[in-house]
Amino acid sequence: AEKEESFKSVFHQDSKSASGIAEQKYPEREEKPTRNSNNGCLDRQQAILDYLRAKKTAKANDLAIMFSNRFSLKTLQRDLALLIENKAIEKRGDKRWAIYMIRECETASVSVN
Repeated sequence: AEKEESFKSVFHQDSKSASGIAEQKYPEREEKPTRNSNNGCLDRQQAILDYLRAKKTAKANDLAIMFSNRFSLKTLQRDLALLIENKAIEKRGDKRWAIYMIRECETASVSVN
């Protein structure tokens, strides 16, 4: 009887759905990511680019620590891959030793005769 009372106190009648199963409350999700109006990047990708412009280079771990409170490590990895694919940044090295940097514009060398 005592266990039944404690169970009833945890699951109040008003928190039950029509089926009698307690509804689970999920934390509120952040708003959907927004696109930056001037270059089409997501705001978080723009934040990565801004960080790399300020610091010149960064390791994946540096970026993970910097943005850990804003988005997950997996999201960071996807955004880095997309920025590399779009030629906005470049990656030098492999795995843990990789360094990310803003891709420098390659200027065509013109010879004057």
